[in-house]
Amino acid sequence: MFKLNAIIIALLCFNSINGNAFSSYKHKHDKHDHKNNKITILNPIKDDLLQGSLIIVQGSFEKQVNKDYKVEVNGHLAPINGNTFEYSLSVNPKARKINVDAKLYEKSQKHYKHRHHKSYWKLVDKDKVKVEKDKYANSLKPVAEFSCIQSAALIDFKVICDASASFDFDGSIREYQWKVNDSFYQSGTESFSFDNFESAEVSVSLSIIDNEGLRDISTKNISIVPLNRAPQAVIANAPTDIQAPSTINLLSGSFDPDNNLEKLEWTASTGAMAQGQTFSFDVKDPGQVTVLLKVTDGLGLVSQTTTVIKASIPPVANPLDIAPAIATDKPTTSEGLLSFLYNSDAVIRDLDEASLIKDKMGLISGKILDESNQPIEGALVRIQDRPEYGHTVSRIDGSYDLVVNPGRYNIEFVYSGFVPAQRNAKLENNDFITAQDVILVKR
Repeated sequence: MFKLNAIIIALLCFNSINGNAFSSYKHKHDKHDHKNNKITILNPIKDDLLQGSLIIVQGSFEKQVNKDYKVEVNGHLAPINGNTFEYSLSVNPKARKINVDAKLYEKSQKHYKHRHHKSYWKLVDKDKVKVEKDKYANSLKPVAEFSCIQSAALIDFKVICDASASFDFDGSIREYQWKVNDSFYQSGTESFSFDNFESAEVSVSLSIIDNEGLRDISTKNISIVPLNRAPQAVIANAPTDIQAPSTINLLSGSFDPDNNLEKLEWTASTGAMAQGQTFSFDVKDPGQVTVLLKVTDGLGLVSQTTTVIKASIPPVANPLDIAPAIATDKPTTSEGLLSFLYNSDAVIRDLDEASLIKDKMGLISGKILDESNQPIEGALVRIQDRPEYGHTVSRIDGSYDLVVNPGRYNIEFVYSGFVPAQRNAKLENNDFITAQDVILVKR
């Protein structure tokens, strides 16, 4: 079904003593019969060839009509041209108010028994406009029309109003005056903006004055959408200390005040990542593991939180506390001097004793510090690609010890939260060497 958008343009012409002149009328819209109809008032048509008192009625339809449709203006058949129509309506020049009624009909069939049909015109849609003579002057009043929008609904309370739809039939608009809730006032601009200070609804009034001093006022109530609130990122069950290696299982307790939580993203300093309510990842090395949880709502607001988990390996013994007394009544050997370090995993763990050359093995010692020259306790120390030599853990003073056979080695230093490091070392037969201090740098 086609909808009729009637565009009524009114101008009343009357005969004066000196000839034809135009009287002053203002268009006032009646309430639409169909809420989907839209009425647009254009500038009036002035035609000196028209005799008597006439108003020119123009209108349009949502869709183009054909010969099965007709339009009547105040009961008079109006010519149709595509999706528009126009009709010159005679009026009483002394009338103060003129009602214009435009109706759209469609040809239909009424069915009776015995297959008898009768054609008739069915009313499809209609529109009404009221033309009123200005009682104060012979000039047409301006028409105040405006719209307001919340510039960034859910994000910002700012409201922008625009009065470009306002017009004056026979002149120009001289001044725009705005009021908000009768407390805010701005003059002189076709558009303006304001912050509604979190009110649920505001009343906006526009008053316009034309070049002849005539005024029109329009008032609208503007509903304001509440602001979107940021989600809250919460890690519900983060431990503070764990033993490495270990698997960490985390659960989100995040929420959104507007019940619009859309995305949860997890990142661990170990490189593990995931999305969703839970996060599981493995921690192999000692050190500090940082976990970041970032949550995003449906409108893109983001919140995040971090937690730091300390992963540690059980400490090793201090060699000074467990070293046996050195026998003075018989020769000492490397095995005799060093075996206490790996026996029972006291200082060096998981060492394959069968891989050692007992009469040639030696000791590599050293210290691990941070960038402030403070000792790092709990760092993992091992020979790269030589698992048979096991591993050790730096002690409270940052020191470490490794027992190896003669040769060249790369020593690895690993502590989560710091950049891993390597150092080269060369050991001769039965050597006891102290390597240069290792400085670990934070990530």
